[in-house]
Amino acid sequence: MRDETKPRSSGYNRRTFLKATGAVGATMAIAGCTGGGGGDGEEYPSSEVTMVVPFGAGGGTDTQYRGIKQYFEDELGVQTVVDNRPGASGRQGMNYMYQQDADGYTLGCISVPTGVLGAAIYDTQYKMSDITTIGIPSAQYFAWVSESGRFESLEAFVDFLQNSDSVKVGTVGQGSSNHFGALATLDAMNVDVANTVESVPYDSGAEVGTAVARGDVDFGTAGETGVTGLVEDGRLDVMFIDRPEASPLFPDAPTVSEMSEATGSDIPVIALQLGVFGPPGIEDAKVSKLEEALTAAAQTDEYKSWAEDQGLSVVGAGSQELRDQIDQLEEAAQRYKELTQ
Repeated sequence: MRDETKPRSSGYNRRTFLKATGAVGATMAIAGCTGGGGGDGEEYPSSEVTMVVPFGAGGGTDTQYRGIKQYFEDELGVQTVVDNRPGASGRQGMNYMYQQDADGYTLGCISVPTGVLGAAIYDTQYKMSDITTIGIPSAQYFAWVSESGRFESLEAFVDFLQNSDSVKVGTVGQGSSNHFGALATLDAMNVDVANTVESVPYDSGAEVGTAVARGDVDFGTAGETGVTGLVEDGRLDVMFIDRPEASPLFPDAPTVSEMSEATGSDIPVIALQLGVFGPPGIEDAKVSKLEEALTAAAQTDEYKSWAEDQGLSVVGAGSQELRDQIDQLEEAAQRYKELTQ
């Protein structure tokens, strides 16, 4: 059985086969036998697709992709082989994917804010402006939690954030999606982030929740599932969830629109949205097939059930929606860069 945590070998593969049979393919094309693969004489996809996951096996990004993998394959008609390439907070794998052939047989996935932030802060080889966008199957949103009973209402929480001389926030560290979301939201609320906010890093969302419950920080941000136990135990209150609709886990928690109303600000949505990408220049016909397969997979009952069990929200967005999300985040990422340098 193939080890899906390893990249495809560089031996006699699909591309070698196509070179060896080029004359036959040309003859078929002349005879009008081309399929939907973009003129190479065969229907696309005709063989396995590699999905580069720029983090290790078992991590959040890896788990999110493997959850939809089977249903994506069913819709696409071929297998996808996971190629885990961890390093540099996802940049190493993204750089690799970006430089592959634009034939639709190598794709990659990463949290959209992580991908945008990496390109904004570091000198990456990949560029979000011309990367091929496929879609967003799922997302995990960030819960803003405080020690139980500390704030009587959302308005009291907002008043503390906007008028305090010192605010301590727990996140999983600078450069992470939840740190990005925390600072971008506070900045949108006109909080003087540079002078009043101290960010305290932790190794995981669960550790953030524990630190908040102990009173080590004023509040923290973490994935919804990472704080569920402490909320159920009555040790944490959910003050706000950075999502556009009510949370299935915490249906009474304020959403982005309610936080925007309470602060008089336009609060950005920055979540662990799983973006699926390809190298620049993939043909439109191939992008459409990939997009249709991914969005259809996200709407299957089996995948929805799996996502719910994982505390994920099914998004099912396509290529243009992913491009729009990138455009919205890039401005916030530049502001984040200013705030953290």
